[in-house]
Amino acid sequence: MNMANDQSACELVMCNVDLVTIVLSHAEVCPRRFAHWRRVSTVWREACGANETLLMRAARSPAYLTKGTFMGLFGLTSVEADSFERDVCVGRKGLMYKYSAPAVDVALPAICGFEWWAERLSRRASEKLMPKRQRLL
Repeated sequence: MNMANDQSACELVMCNVDLVTIVLSHAEVCPRRFAHWRRVSTVWREACGANETLLMRAARSPAYLTKGTFMGLFGLTSVEADSFERDVCVGRKGLMYKYSAPAVDVALPAICGFEWWAERLSRRASEKLMPKRQRLL
């Protein structure tokens, strides 16, 4: 096989949502990797956005999620995140909120499920592309 064939085979795999989903489902996942995968390409974003299991594996992988990570993974506002069970401890920069398994397990049902999550993240991404003035109207 020559280099051109290798490249085209790789493109076929990495541009196919179903194949990317299979590859990602066998990879080690954590919140940071999940966020990075969503930024690789539209195909990878679609694969992550269509796979609830992948989202939940990322959310459950660490012992706890910080408030920022919890908000980012589930597309929550600060006020929404405050309504979930959490532990409070003192960190280097002040108070630190830690969300553990009980909060993670109820997060998707509490925000109306996986479909709503995917739609909300999509809407937020399109709002970020808009000039700030249009968002306020």
